Amino acid sequence: MGKKEKLTILKLIEEAQIFCVSQSKFQHKELFGVTDGKAVGTLIEQKFQNI
Repeated sequence: MGKKEKLTILKLIEEAQIFCVSQSKFQHKELFGVTDGKAVGTLIEQKFQNI
């Protein structure tokens, strides 16, 4: 396993941008019909934390 790169604010911003672009290309079928913003935020946050 490789050594983990130190997380900096700039690296976090870069990774968040990459994540946002990649997620915008998917249809999140589990969110169709969901009007609860907290549920949407929780799902996307979990996906981001798992990258």
